Amino acid sequence: MTQYSIVMHTPLGKRYGSMRLQISGMELRGELTILRGSKPFAGTVDRFGNCMISGSFETLTHTVSFYADGMLTDSDISLRMVTEKNFFTLIGVSCMESEALV
Repeated sequence: MTQYSIVMHTPLGKRYGSMRLQISGMELRGELTILRGSKPFAGTVDRFGNCMISGSFETLTHTVSFYADGMLTDSDISLRMVTEKNFFTLIGVSCMESEALV
């Protein structure tokens, strides 16, 4: 399992959190911890690190579903997240679990 300390750039500013993920072949699964808690996500990754994931996160008022694509390496992650109403950029660097920003 790889842990990333992440920053999601939103229209209301930066939101800090963490992502944990595990890769098995071309499939990936993990957990996004940001804003109001943790939610699972799933997706795929190719041998070059190009990835696509889908999941959700909680805001103060509702659950937001997202689709994201981007690049994943052992040391960092960069995603473009698309929701029903917005686009977000999520970037992160690998860290020890105790170093995560959440």
